[in-house]
Amino acid sequence: MSLAELLEKAKEYLPPEKLPLVEDAYAFAAKAHEGQVRKSGDAYIEHPLQVAFILAEQHFDASTLAAALLHDVP
Repeated sequence: MSLAELLEKAKEYLPPEKLPLVEDAYAFAAKAHEGQVRKSGDAYIEHPLQVAFILAEQHFDASTLAAALLHDVP
């Protein structure tokens, strides 16, 4: 999962002016989780990205996608 994949899904229904909120949330979360890995060995940011993607598939708003990306930030 990547930010590009999340944004591609979000662009299907969100207005372009809402996408920077998602991008900024991702940048903040990626920095906060830098160097962290899950027990599976995957980069920690994979989990918030997957959560946000699931919500994007259900057409949740940009604020909700941002919250999904940030939900595990310490």
